[in-house]
Amino acid sequence: MKRIFQLFVFTMMFALSVPMAFAYTEKSEVQEGADITTVKAFALAAPEYTPLDGAPSYQDLIRIQNTTEGVTKRKIVTYDYISEELFHQMGEDIRQIDRRLSKQIFRKKVENFADAYVVLTVVNGRRKFGTAFYFDVFKSGTNELLYAYMIMADKNDPDDEKNYKMMTDKFYKNFEWAAEKQQKEKGKALREAQRKAEREAEKAKK
Repeated sequence: MKRIFQLFVFTMMFALSVPMAFAYTEKSEVQEGADITTVKAFALAAPEYTPLDGAPSYQDLIRIQNTTEGVTKRKIVTYDYISEELFHQMGEDIRQIDRRLSKQIFRKKVENFADAYVVLTVVNGRRKFGTAFYFDVFKSGTNELLYAYMIMADKNDPDDEKNYKMMTDKFYKNFEWAAEKQQKEKGKALREAQRKAEREAEKAKK
């Protein structure tokens, strides 16, 4: 609840400070020291979402998150799949128990399914500002935050499946772009280090 309140406050401040000249506003950040190029698979955690009247249902949102064809190179491990596997292992369905306990079990077991997991939090502006999607990518096992992405729709955009799908796809695509950029930077740094080592080796021969 504390995390949702913090995101709600941030959304209000962001909405007031950024002119809504476009249909949506977005912001992303790779955390300092994080290597997102090593992420091969996403496990999807249960989203933090309370549907408003007329908006997609909770299950609709999960289905939208699971539909990733053409938008990401990462393997997607769905929450339902993980829940079913854990049920077979533990005899307990994390979809049916206390949410806090469910989160604890998920975070403890998720490294058996993927090297990173995604938590989506939806903050609805109730027409004061647009609906905002916050995607946080954590490293499985350590729960270290690797990457954060926020996208906020215009306050006049409808809360429907098409708009929710667009915002979800933007997250997947932006993660791919960020990973590709980081990979290029790593390659450039490696080449520069190799050239420096070669120069040092040449000096040592003289």
